[in-house]
Amino acid sequence: MTETAVVTNYTIKDMWKQLPEYTKRANSLGVTTKEAYESATLYYQ
Repeated sequence: MTETAVVTNYTIKDMWKQLPEYTKRANSLGVTTKEAYESATLYYQ
């Protein structure tokens, strides 16, 4: 989450607030929450 916050205008606190949404997306895609965050970070970069 820290990596995503660094490459966006979000704070780490903002990213923690988004955890339920990332978890939901990860479950629907059949991946882990960590993998969803890592993919988002690559996208934002």
